[in-house]
Amino acid sequence: MKTWLHAAFNRAIRTFFQTLVASLGTSTMFSEVEWKIVLSTSLFASLLSICTSFATNLPEVKETEE
Repeated sequence: MKTWLHAAFNRAIRTFFQTLVASLGTSTMFSEVEWKIVLSTSLFASLLSICTSFATNLPEVKETEE
């Protein structure tokens, strides 16, 4: 279980930062970034990543370790 939690958390963190960087790229200038929207979008993507981890088998986790 600990391995699964670690793998799911790791995926959620990577998803958060990937979404954050992609959202920052939509602004013309850094001063025009809507931080509330960027952060809420990134958090929501991380939540969806956790939900997806529950629904599917994580390839990083072997069947016997669950």
